[in-house]
Amino acid sequence: MNLAFGASNYADRIDAVFWGITAVSVVLLIGITAAMVWFVWRYHRSRRPRPEHVPDSMGLELAWTIIPTILVMGMFWFGWKVFADLRKKTPGAMVVNVTGSQWQWRYMYVDEKGQRRFEVAPDEEEKKGETAELVLPLNKPVQLNLASTDVLHSFYVPAFRLKEDTVPGRETYLAFTPTMLGVFPVFCAEYCGGTGTRGKLDGHWSMLSAVRVVTEEEFRIYYESNGAVRPWRGQKTAALEGAAAMPRGWETMSRQGCFRCHTDNGVETKDGPTLKGIYGRERRVVRAGIVATVRVDEEYLRRAIEHPEVETSEVYFRKVGPMPRVELSESDVTDIIRYLRELK
Repeated sequence: MNLAFGASNYADRIDAVFWGITAVSVVLLIGITAAMVWFVWRYHRSRRPRPEHVPDSMGLELAWTIIPTILVMGMFWFGWKVFADLRKKTPGAMVVNVTGSQWQWRYMYVDEKGQRRFEVAPDEEEKKGETAELVLPLNKPVQLNLASTDVLHSFYVPAFRLKEDTVPGRETYLAFTPTMLGVFPVFCAEYCGGTGTRGKLDGHWSMLSAVRVVTEEEFRIYYESNGAVRPWRGQKTAALEGAAAMPRGWETMSRQGCFRCHTDNGVETKDGPTLKGIYGRERRVVRAGIVATVRVDEEYLRRAIEHPEVETSEVYFRKVGPMPRVELSESDVTDIIRYLRELK
């Protein structure tokens, strides 16, 4: 374990326990070894050819019972205090569901109600040429709910000094706060099998991932785009690039949670179509069970915002159903329409 730095709020305390127990162990090792050498020399047979009777010593017996007991209980108390704090959940912490399976980690972000927001899956990320990472905001409490779909795994982030088993049929958790920007490796610390099938070596040794800790603003953009935009790579949403020209519509959509399902950068999601370039185009919708073709103009957008249940995108009608209705003021609706009209 690399103790050069710690990247979570518990790292320093866990390091203190580690080094404290190590110091006690080193002192005992040196003391016991020195005592053994001295006893071998002091009571060697050539120095004591005739054995002598050694009477009992109540003081010595009490000493070698009480002193080790104090040391052991002291180390236990020192470690237990940190462990007890590790098991405390922080109210209002951001929740991410982490699922281990042979041989990958999947991350599902959920909203305040515990409903699925979006998922980061290694297979899907690989198709896009990306690496599946758990992206977390700096200095914000996080709770990882851990589960397994097959065998025992163990989610281990050395830089955080945190490790927790994932158990089939049972949910475990980790609660902590990231305190350092960067990318930190994730390992499986529980042997979970392996195979050489499918033309490649898969197994416990290849169950690797990473935690990326980013600024609060970078995470907000990443989260609101459902993982589609990664600003730490220089990516920006179209809304941010044109914010000076039309900020109010984007702010309203962001405040109302529109970017949970939609994006404004041309990237489609599983929950809703992108809004980039939608204005002026034709689209197929389901209206009263009948498929129709409509042109996206101001009238259509107003109808879609105020009464989303009337007309739904043909593709997403089958996938997720109609968009939920959101109560907006007349000025909010107008701002959104103006923004979408300029979103080329």
